[in-house]
Amino acid sequence: MQALREIHNVTSDTLTIKIPPNVSYPKAEVIVLFLEDKDEPQTDPWKATHQFRKKLEQSGRIFSDSVELIRKDRKR
Repeated sequence: MQALREIHNVTSDTLTIKIPPNVSYPKAEVIVLFLEDKDEPQTDPWKATHQFRKKLEQSGRIFSDSVELIRKDRKR
């Protein structure tokens, strides 16, 4: 499987994707994800992860550390 990722500016209701000549698959799945326009560069790639972990903590539920569970399982 090959993947083609391109980011286009949407200026109309039509988007044209040029398929590279070396692709020989008879079918393609197209998924369109609309991106928010952000002027600020991403400074911390872990920011989203930390925000997600905070939400998990705020839920009050206890989530175990899967790495620790794997270590325990290997010791058995």
